[in-house]
Amino acid sequence: MTNRKRNADPDLAVARPLAEALNAFGLGLYHVLPRRGNCFFSPLSIGGALGALVVGARGDTARELEVALRLRESGGDRAARFGALLEMMLRRRRKDWEWDEERNESVEVERDDFVLRLATGLFAQQGYPLLAPYRDDLQAQFHADLRSLDFAQPEGAASIINQWVAEQTEGMIRGIVSPASLHELTRFVLVNAVYFLAQWKEQFSESSTSPQPFHALSGDDIEVPMMHQTTELGHMRDDRLGFEAVAIPYQAMSMIVILPGTGQFAAVERLIDTDLVERVVSELRIRLIALGLPKFELDWGGELGEALGALGIKRVFDSNEVDLSGISDHPEGLFVSEIVHQARVRVDEYGTEAAAVTAVWLAGLAEMPQEPYPMVVDRPFLFLIRDDLTGAIL
Repeated sequence: MTNRKRNADPDLAVARPLAEALNAFGLGLYHVLPRRGNCFFSPLSIGGALGALVVGARGDTARELEVALRLRESGGDRAARFGALLEMMLRRRRKDWEWDEERNESVEVERDDFVLRLATGLFAQQGYPLLAPYRDDLQAQFHADLRSLDFAQPEGAASIINQWVAEQTEGMIRGIVSPASLHELTRFVLVNAVYFLAQWKEQFSESSTSPQPFHALSGDDIEVPMMHQTTELGHMRDDRLGFEAVAIPYQAMSMIVILPGTGQFAAVERLIDTDLVERVVSELRIRLIALGLPKFELDWGGELGEALGALGIKRVFDSNEVDLSGISDHPEGLFVSEIVHQARVRVDEYGTEAAAVTAVWLAGLAEMPQEPYPMVVDRPFLFLIRDDLTGAIL
């Protein structure tokens, strides 16, 4: 009955197709991002920034963005779809009980399932015209923070943008722009920030964490703090493709860990797409797992222009082809001069904290076994933080 009610939710009916579209975009992007070892990024942040951009795009520029973001497959109004997804992901709360000292009894309260902040900021050159419909869409659907800056004073402008980023990400990411990246042709800087903090539904015990070798792709063994827990988790295994997967739950979210067999990482990595992720999720079966998971922290960042170009997003960077006339009617026109992404994640015994920021520069122009199944993540693996309701990959 609960599932039928959820599926009948009109907001979910709008949000889920967009989540699927952004997942497809994000997993496609994963395959074209430059590799410098570990890679960690947020499809939701990058997709959100490009989504705020596509609302102001017109003609072939809009069509190119829509195709790359799979928006044409998800139907409906562009801005409204993003608004529905953001609302669906942010409003999750659960019933809980706590002791009321004054009343000397337990009282029912509502608690957040997790901390999730999805923020959009548009920083505009003072006096530069912004079309009212675009401004209204950003505020109504993306809950955007609109601010005027003087990019002719790059130190002050960069400081304000970076302070906003630090506030939205609880200090995990502090510098997305530098004074040198702002110049006399900068008209707008569009920023999307995602911050996520959640405790494991069942936390690991710190006393069970111990040093253990991790077998890196280089062939070297690296000593890592390995967390251990024996509990019931969703698990699946595909011996033909050579991997297994486990879902480690937070409240209303999950970390999906895909662990290729020894020597199988590259082969499994090539296959990662939305179909495989959805198959993994659909085939998870509860079993008792003796899980070993590294305690780790990752940072990743870089310029996205080349990778987005490989996915077909080219016109927004071309001052001769771009059409962003839905943002401003200034006769000089606008084009995207740079798109930068930064992301960071910490995973420990208590849960996961992650943040990601995308900045866009717009220039003028089962059966329970008797024994626990051992699964130790001691070799290269893939992981996704996934919203259980919408399916969106954060």
